Amino acid sequence: MVAPTVFFADYGSPIRILGEIRSLQRLGHEVMVCTYKAGVDPEGVVTKRVRFGPTRQKPGFTFHRLHLDMQLMGLSATAGFRWKPDIIHAHLHEGVAVSVFARLANRGRQPIVLDAQGSFVDETVGRLARRNRRLISIASWLEGMAYRKADQIITSSHGLTNRIPKEYCIQPSKVHTLLDGVDTTHFNSNLRFDATVTNQVRSWLDIPKDAPIVTFLGLLSELQGIDLLVKAVPEVVKVFPNVHFVIGGYPDQEVYDTLAKDLGVSNNMRFAGKVDYVKQAPQLLAASTIAVAPKRPSNQSNGKVLSYMSMGLPTVVFEDEVNRYLLGDVGLYAKELSSASLAQVIVEALSDQSSRQRLAEAGIKRVYDHFTWDHIGRNLVHVYELALQHGARR
Repeated sequence: MVAPTVFFADYGSPIRILGEIRSLQRLGHEVMVCTYKAGVDPEGVVTKRVRFGPTRQKPGFTFHRLHLDMQLMGLSATAGFRWKPDIIHAHLHEGVAVSVFARLANRGRQPIVLDAQGSFVDETVGRLARRNRRLISIASWLEGMAYRKADQIITSSHGLTNRIPKEYCIQPSKVHTLLDGVDTTHFNSNLRFDATVTNQVRSWLDIPKDAPIVTFLGLLSELQGIDLLVKAVPEVVKVFPNVHFVIGGYPDQEVYDTLAKDLGVSNNMRFAGKVDYVKQAPQLLAASTIAVAPKRPSNQSNGKVLSYMSMGLPTVVFEDEVNRYLLGDVGLYAKELSSASLAQVIVEALSDQSSRQRLAEAGIKRVYDHFTWDHIGRNLVHVYELALQHGARR
């Protein structure tokens, strides 16, 4: 696998990469990851890193990543020469450029599978150049080139799967939806019945024993809707004065902490900072009453809601195609993209304990039926088989 990102780290893309690796390993496949210098080596995963670069790196696109990708080309070419992989799994669009170089350097014929977890234009360059049409046109051309060079494409949402053939003239049969999954052993709802765990979390965050907890875990960004979540807190506090909102994640924690103080709700909010995916995330969710994932509509997945469901937490989201497909009838949907609509649904969820119990049970069943990583892994292997059947593009 070629992963031009921080790996491993406690947020969306690296979590998806690790989930895919673990599922492939359980199915008997060997996986090597070539990635940036920043990140933590997961146990049992062969990880090769570039020699130079920051050991800590903010998520998202920066032009600083260009020299990292140049190094990654050399690393991947060397690893490919020594390891002789059957498939090159390229994460993100720039991963295709790295993979094509590595394949050419070794005169190989391995097919390349692109794991497109969003639109390159929308999620990276588009944010830096919303008013620069020329730069966006160049980025769009590069995105289309990545799709054309890949032998098979997988996406994390049906919206992007439908969009690629229409906007970039790619054969629909080449594009497949591979939704996010969840490790049900790690995120197990039985942990919610462990009083020791829940008491430790409340003590750590200084939250009273009987106070309801509303939790968000993930990146703190405008796309994730953190501004709307913080602005919704005052309306919820009017109905539930003892409610506590726990926001676990990074970066820019101080921005939202300041917003909470300006709104007069800092006493009802706990910013937990970076939450360890293995050691802290399940415990924090186990102590929660409900979870919230107020991500603005996009072509990206919203994989955190699967962890919430697996832990038996009713989950509040905005109404959109991605959330509707992941959560189905067990989601709690804010109909309007506003803090007021979000607050209303949170209040309704906290007010109805019997409904919360029903949604928790239904959510756990939905995860086991559709979203375990073993289920996702089998679908990924099917895409690999298609890539091998059709051969590598030149």
